[in-house]
Amino acid sequence: MAIIKTKRSTNFTTIPNELVNDPRLKWNDLGLLVYLLSKPETWSVRVCALIKDRNIGRDAVYEILKRLREYGYARLIKYSNGTTEWIILDEPDQDKPDQEKPDQEKPDKDFPHVLVKKEVNKRKIINKEIIESKGITLSEFLIQCKENQESAIPEDDAIFDYANKVGIPIDFLRLGWIQFKFLQSAVKRQKDWRAVFRNYVKLNYLKVWFIDNEGKYCLTTLGKQLEREVA
Repeated sequence: MAIIKTKRSTNFTTIPNELVNDPRLKWNDLGLLVYLLSKPETWSVRVCALIKDRNIGRDAVYEILKRLREYGYARLIKYSNGTTEWIILDEPDQDKPDQEKPDQEKPDKDFPHVLVKKEVNKRKIINKEIIESKGITLSEFLIQCKENQESAIPEDDAIFDYANKVGIPIDFLRLGWIQFKFLQSAVKRQKDWRAVFRNYVKLNYLKVWFIDNEGKYCLTTLGKQLEREVA
């Protein structure tokens, strides 16, 4: 049997042979680890995305991540604000984190490892710089909001003052948010998704409502269809 390798100068991933030949890793462990290591350093590990991308069960993903953490190839960082972040390594980490009892109701916080304040602040600064320079996708923004336990469009957002000023009903605005999420591509990146939504509302890009001859806001056909979908 021959092993044929194509020489590449771009678009490839360098993996240590020690990792590939680690006898502790099952085939599933190795597959997921190599996949994660192929991603750029700015890529965030999201369990929900892994489940959807490969059509694999949640428990299976967590079992693999648990073993990778046990063998030192993964760490789960828990920040002081309650959010978590997976760190993937291409060689075993010698620091063994404390074993914690998994929280079954909040699986994204399994096996927490708390960084010292200096490390937390450093990583927060790095993440902030990434968002400010490249932005994040809407999906990443929504996940971030969920982890921070905050609303994607909080009640004190300026869009509500604008809607009240021009007379857009709040129910219409909610339908507009549904349409906004549908319109946004998974690959589009923005630095401030709330500001983008405000612009879509103000410029009527959503096409969910219109103003009739009497100056009253009414739903378009699209708006009525959305209203039926969420009823």
